[in-house]
Amino acid sequence: MHASSAILKPVQQADYVALLRGGVPAPGGVWADFGSGQGAYTLALAELIGPGSTLYSIDSDESALRTQAKLMADKFPGVALHQLTADFTLPITPALPPLDGLVMANALHLVPDHQKAAIVTLLKSYIKPGGRWLLVDYNADRGNAWVPYPLSFPTLETLARQCGFVQVRLLGTHPNNFLKEFYAAECVTAEPPPPPPPAAAPAAAPAGAAAKPASTKKKAAPSRASRKNTSS
Repeated sequence: MHASSAILKPVQQADYVALLRGGVPAPGGVWADFGSGQGAYTLALAELIGPGSTLYSIDSDESALRTQAKLMADKFPGVALHQLTADFTLPITPALPPLDGLVMANALHLVPDHQKAAIVTLLKSYIKPGGRWLLVDYNADRGNAWVPYPLSFPTLETLARQCGFVQVRLLGTHPNNFLKEFYAAECVTAEPPPPPPPAAAPAAAPAGAAAKPASTKKKAAPSRASRKNTSS
């Protein structure tokens, strides 16, 4: 779930949208928000992917999900919302469809540092080739009782590449009086390999060329002298 909602109150909905915008290349598709809480970033993501898209919202707090569902139904009824009460540190069941993108905001800093690589690898397994993971977190490597295990953007970049993401870039930052600032980053998975080239067709025979008929000439019978020498 997200860190304390008091941290998020000074931030406006437009700020959430602005942080994610650069990581959502086009409307539509299948996305998920892990650790979605009451839905600040769920709503921002819904605004960006628009009607006709599908959004999976995962959080362990059923009460927060109920609040989120009401907001989504009111503001973005055209987005197909699927809510799952689950712990994102464990494999999600039932299995998710391959995702075009995955958002995680103010949730990874609740995971101890020594467990982060395993969690990020698990998150990557939900994303289709060429898809993206958008992370929002505090730009610091030392936290406090409310944000115990933040990770700065340079730390995230190293971690994401170790876990197999091929592109990592900073999308934006927003000032915060709690831990100076938070940031949004995009981590992209590798594109699928190109299909193999089609097999070359066999070379055609020149026009007008006739196939050479197989030889039907019979082998000559041995001469009488040859037979005589053989029988000697």
